[in-house]
Amino acid sequence: MNSLRLTVVKQTALKVAVSWTPPVGAVGYQFFTDGVRVSNTQDATRSSVTFAIPDGGVHSFQVVATTGLASGSFTVNAPPGPTPTPVPPPAPSGAWPKGGYGLWIPGHDLPGNASTYDMVITADWQAAKLAAIPAPTKRLVYLSAISCPSTAAGKFYGVSREDLIANGWYLKDNHGNPVVNESYPDSTLADPGNEGYRQGWIGRASAFLKKYGLDGFEMDDVVAQLHGYSEATIPAYPSDSMWENAITGFVNEVGAALRAQGFYCLPNVYKSGGSEAFAASMKAGADGVMLENCFQSGGVGSQQDVAQLLAAGLDVIALCEAPVAGKEALLRGVDNGRGVYCIAG
Repeated sequence: MNSLRLTVVKQTALKVAVSWTPPVGAVGYQFFTDGVRVSNTQDATRSSVTFAIPDGGVHSFQVVATTGLASGSFTVNAPPGPTPTPVPPPAPSGAWPKGGYGLWIPGHDLPGNASTYDMVITADWQAAKLAAIPAPTKRLVYLSAISCPSTAAGKFYGVSREDLIANGWYLKDNHGNPVVNESYPDSTLADPGNEGYRQGWIGRASAFLKKYGLDGFEMDDVVAQLHGYSEATIPAYPSDSMWENAITGFVNEVGAALRAQGFYCLPNVYKSGGSEAFAASMKAGADGVMLENCFQSGGVGSQQDVAQLLAAGLDVIALCEAPVAGKEALLRGVDNGRGVYCIAG
């Protein structure tokens, strides 16, 4: 493996930024802190990253080209004591106390510095570790509005495929058969307009959140168009507008019921052509909205979207695949300290 020369370009008590020259053949990178992968990217042109520095002691950091062609590492001797938080821009009362940073990491172990974030989102299999993070970090579990995996897959997204089929809550094609999530074939798609499914989702999610003492949930797969999940003919939803009404109604009914129990509801929303009005229509059921790949090519969300959603009283969680130069500045330029810049780990 060839050496990947890393250059420290900036270091504070909280963070260290490094850069490198992309090696020929690299298709992306993985980023490690003390041997634990904390993030990754498929951007082959990436040439810099910023690491958070845990409290006290000597810590190692590594950047690995995902082809295995090259890697580089270095260590930082961190000062003892609590890690200082970034100084946020001027903000009204109620702004995020740790500077407005979040971590989205459903597929990997929680890092040791998870408590330095304002919001942490992870999968059900890490619920106990998530619950151990102290306040005021908001601890959310990853769930799905419509994708229901088999219990054999070892995943909890709200309702299992077995429950879905047994209760007849599944989305039906023109032959009456269950519709499978074409991107994740271990999951069957639910009918968000089915009242039994809505109540079943509420009960199961509530029981899970109470069992672990969590603060709330991210609700993934809140999409205004069904294509991309399945190309099957769905008689119940012959138009995108009918599907959009059903998924909006699902979020508002389910979210309102769980918010009444004290849980935080965060739908991850997407509508081709613009997500702002679609997201704002869920205000009755949502505390905030997640905009995936915010400000990035192929993602959703603009400065105008963020400003309008905040004005509507919704938190905005800007999810980016990795720290991207200039993207946080776009959020901070309009959020008045009330947005969360969330890194996908």
